[in-house]
Amino acid sequence: MERLRHERENYLEMLLPLVKLGLYTSEEVRKVIDRWTKQDIAKRRYKQEDTTFKMILEQEKEARKDFIKRVSKYYIKELSEYLVFDKRISDTFVWYLNRFPIRVLVWKDYIAFLIESEHANHEVLNAFTKAFKFNPRCDELWTLFTTYLSSMPEDNYRKVLQSVIANNPYEEEVYLMYFRFELDQILTKKKVILFNTDLVEKKEEQIKEQQIKYAPKTTIAHQKLLKAVESLTPLYTILRIIYEEAKSKLKGYHYVVGMIDSVYDVPECEELKKTMLEYLFSMTDKKVDIMKELALTYYERNPQLGFEVLKNPVFNDVSEKAKEKVFNEMRGLSGEEVKPKLPYEISIEKIKKIADLNAKLNVMKTEILNIDRTYIEQLKDECFDIIMVEEESVVKEFIDWLLKTVCSYDTYIKMAKYFEEKKDYKSALNVFDTGVRLGWIAKGSAEFWVEYLLLCRNSGDYKRGRSVHEAMKKLYKNPDEVDVMFESRVNN
Repeated sequence: MERLRHERENYLEMLLPLVKLGLYTSEEVRKVIDRWTKQDIAKRRYKQEDTTFKMILEQEKEARKDFIKRVSKYYIKELSEYLVFDKRISDTFVWYLNRFPIRVLVWKDYIAFLIESEHANHEVLNAFTKAFKFNPRCDELWTLFTTYLSSMPEDNYRKVLQSVIANNPYEEEVYLMYFRFELDQILTKKKVILFNTDLVEKKEEQIKEQQIKYAPKTTIAHQKLLKAVESLTPLYTILRIIYEEAKSKLKGYHYVVGMIDSVYDVPECEELKKTMLEYLFSMTDKKVDIMKELALTYYERNPQLGFEVLKNPVFNDVSEKAKEKVFNEMRGLSGEEVKPKLPYEISIEKIKKIADLNAKLNVMKTEILNIDRTYIEQLKDECFDIIMVEEESVVKEFIDWLLKTVCSYDTYIKMAKYFEEKKDYKSALNVFDTGVRLGWIAKGSAEFWVEYLLLCRNSGDYKRGRSVHEAMKKLYKNPDEVDVMFESRVNN
């Protein structure tokens, strides 16, 4: 009885400010205290927690609605100290969850209530922290947490994640969230800088055309922007720190696969990705599981990448039966049979994703130099199709590089046609000359010789045409075929 009396006194103290404001009468406050007292007695009943919990929530939510209606008639500057019904609802959730901490749906309702009623961030964070403590692998809670964080300013977001890591140091998901958050921040800053750089480049081009005297100032601005891009490099170290911290605390591998997937298309993270892959491959006791997760993760990014994982020499000692099982599972993801892509098709997909022109050119050259010789001609041909829409200086530079290698007759013809359309007959003829010297494929193509002869004719270089015709008769197996095709093209 003494305890009940003390609780009623506390309740009266909480509710008196509402009487002073004129929101409630003394009689209404007494009824609220009586209701709360009955609720407290009900909480002590054994094995009736679920019923009591639902009853209290229903009663207090109705009381809260009534309170909000009354408040709407008054202008109250600071309302927080009068939110007694919010506190009552919150205390009810806490009471119930202390008894049943693995009830995920109740945690979701509690957190949703805190967010909806605009409780302080630290209260919401505390609720998430406790929820994760008892339900660390609940996807629903992590999804709700991600949604909540997305509405926060950058600094608050970071502090919240750091706090959750401190309270859940052995939970993979939170490290992965932190890793992706910092990566997004870096990539966003990079995107802004590159956008501004592009604007400056366009402005410089306009200045150059109009010969405005302020060009030096713009060039300085451009240099500053390029330095700003370079200044982002140290920020990528943060990602390595998060990875190393996770590695020191966690024993699993799921977070590593997630981090690798996150930085897959980030050139600045190639070394980090390599380090993480080496760590994965060192877990020999989990090789089959790692192969499966890595293959399925890559498959969702690009089916061919998933197939390539199964062919990785690291997994040579994995049974064919295990690989076939993963292969069939990958095919099941799309519901249809997916034909593995050829290496040159994979290279082209990779190239097309790159926005920066210089980076694209470098990747093209690297892919051409490293691809299996079986597919090199197709790759060169596709690369030229991609690059020929760029500025003339860029195309010429790429053609100069291509001509130092052996190309298919189609590629030689395309390069020559490019110059011919621009009336640059000298460069066009040089392409065919190079094809004759280096291109054994070109020498065996009637189409190549026909186009070469037509170019000599169109450029008015008949002397050269006769020389080319003589060379064709020596080098091509069926000169008459070329003559017939040439005459047909000229006459039509």
